[in-house]
Amino acid sequence: EGGIQAVKPVTGVPFCDAYPDQCEIMAKILSVFFLSLLLLFFLALVLMSSLEDTANRRIFVQLKVVHALTKNLVNNTAQQHRLQKDLLHAVFPKKIAWELTQLSEEQQQQRVGTTALPSPLDLDHCMIGRTRADFHRSVTIVFTDIVGFTSMSQMSSSHHVMEFLHELFTTFDGFVEEDKNLWKVETIGDAFMLASGLNHDVASPMTSRRDGSESLSDNLRALTMQELRVSQMLNDQQSRHKNKARKDKSGNDLYFSLQDAEIIAPEEETSSGYAYSAIIFGKMALKAASEMIMPNGERCEIRAGAHTGDVVSGVIGKVMPRYCLFGDTVNTASRMESTSVPGRLQVSERCHAFVPSLQWEERQNLVEVKGKGMMKTYLLV
Repeated sequence: EGGIQAVKPVTGVPFCDAYPDQCEIMAKILSVFFLSLLLLFFLALVLMSSLEDTANRRIFVQLKVVHALTKNLVNNTAQQHRLQKDLLHAVFPKKIAWELTQLSEEQQQQRVGTTALPSPLDLDHCMIGRTRADFHRSVTIVFTDIVGFTSMSQMSSSHHVMEFLHELFTTFDGFVEEDKNLWKVETIGDAFMLASGLNHDVASPMTSRRDGSESLSDNLRALTMQELRVSQMLNDQQSRHKNKARKDKSGNDLYFSLQDAEIIAPEEETSSGYAYSAIIFGKMALKAASEMIMPNGERCEIRAGAHTGDVVSGVIGKVMPRYCLFGDTVNTASRMESTSVPGRLQVSERCHAFVPSLQWEERQNLVEVKGKGMMKTYLLV
């Protein structure tokens, strides 16, 4: 009760019995020492607990920051991956875009084994430039060209010309997006190139539009078996001519080996639907262009040409790769456009055989086509 003052020496100890005052002082000193040591130990425990709590809080905050950064990195990487895939699907057909994004199983296993984070597309390991060629039968190619574009470009500023072409081709893009049969191949200057019948999508090309509504080709109903047999006969005849010409010339200089190419051959009715979609696009393009005014103040007028035949497709190059079509069909379609009448769509006899039910005007005189000779052509009414 008296604290340190109540400390008394222990009886029975010789030293304490001989020197009771000194023994009492020593007992009080030892009591103060042990009490101080106990107090210091308690303060040390409190300090260590506080330091540990601070460290734990700092680690917890750091873990939360790392978790947030990791989550943000995963989301950004996944978003980048989606954007890259969307870009490939916007530039290339669905089947080609899928091929370009494929990695070998070994590379995929290495990625899974080294990191749990989704990785963006590694364009260095994509199959760009190494995709096989695809051989397509009965594809309809359409070319359009602006009449008087050169003189208009000389009279107008480049900015206004570019703005006009963007508006025109955006309108054409809208027509392409409405029909799954169509694929925009490229634009070169004022020329717009479109293909119908590449048949890259899994779904049947005669089913639906991209928006789920009825396709343009579903409106085709009047084709007879006789017309289809005629078109098939023309197809076989031209194929034999091409094969013979290919045997006469060495195939070593070709970029693609047709023996290794995947042959995509649609049905006859489907080919007619493809041709129909292409012709309807040409008709809508002519109408849309005629309603636009060029930068020089004149009304826009375009020529259009179409041809149906076999083509080879593939991706060319690694830097700025392009999905290209090759073959005599492309050249003939371009000639159909260049020899067409302003404001009209001209088609070859072969293309006409697939869609004879439409209103056509047979040109009275044969058209001289460079590299092809004289050809019988038709103008869409």
